[in-house]
Amino acid sequence: MLLREIARGLKVGMVLQLAVGPVFAFVLNVALVADVPAFLGAVLGVTLVDAFYIGLASLGVSRFLEGAGRKRALNMLSAAVLMFFGLYILYGAREVWLSGESGLQTLTGMTGIRPFLYAVALTVSSPLTIVFWTGVFAGYSTEAGEGRRAFAAGCVLATFLFLASTGIFARYFAGLLSPAAIAMLNALAGLVLLCYGAKKALQSLQR
Repeated sequence: MLLREIARGLKVGMVLQLAVGPVFAFVLNVALVADVPAFLGAVLGVTLVDAFYIGLASLGVSRFLEGAGRKRALNMLSAAVLMFFGLYILYGAREVWLSGESGLQTLTGMTGIRPFLYAVALTVSSPLTIVFWTGVFAGYSTEAGEGRRAFAAGCVLATFLFLASTGIFARYFAGLLSPAAIAMLNALAGLVLLCYGAKKALQSLQR
């Protein structure tokens, strides 16, 4: 029964991962410019925060995030973080482009524990994710207790497997490209984050 619920959570989580967002863009950026430990650190950071949010969602704590004012404030905070990381990545891409060197992780600051911390900060900046996962748990009812926890574990596993596998593919692809081409992809990831942040900020202001 537990294995069935884990497989069910894995299947649901994988489908939901296909709706890629800013966190996915950031992890791909790390995969392109950082070494393997730093990249896996970023994936682990996202997975841990996702596990925390999924755990809160399974407990039904989304009601604490209700209220237009609270949601607007959280959205604005998330938008600010997204735009910060977008500008940060764009600056790193500019440095890589101007230098023409291959030490990409040094030029972009994606070394050591930084990718892990950046991934945690970026993922945790969207606490309304709890509301999203609460809807998932409501739509895919599971048995109480161990069955519910097994389903949640499958969802968390989906996050790690999806990001790790796509990142590994991106690293292989990056090995075929010049530093200038990687800088362009880096800039694209930064623009994606910047646009996500600007869109979220505008939506919050309009509401």
